[in-house]
Amino acid sequence: MQVDALPYRTFKKLKEKFPIKTLVLDDAALSIQGTHLLFKDHREWITHLFKKEGVEVTRFGHDYTSLDTSHPQLGLVFLANDSVIVPAMEVHALIGHNAKYILKAVEAKDGI
Repeated sequence: MQVDALPYRTFKKLKEKFPIKTLVLDDAALSIQGTHLLFKDHREWITHLFKKEGVEVTRFGHDYTSLDTSHPQLGLVFLANDSVIVPAMEVHALIGHNAKYILKAVEAKDGI
């Protein structure tokens, strides 16, 4: 089985052009009792977490047909917790590409 590294290669190029906002989700956040269970799906939860940080996600998923072009449409980049060194999942947004700053961070939903 061959791993498709095109999204990550595209991310490496784009992160040189755009500022990055990163969420780090640890095991507690991803656990069976994590706050993610209060949301409809992972997209709603991740979007909420970015809004709390003052960032609006404008594109969640990749347009794979565009990734090897001069104008790639990359979505959020998830790097899995596959390491003992960093036992967390990272979610990267590229400001100006797949996310933008909002004027005021959104208040937490029900104290979350």
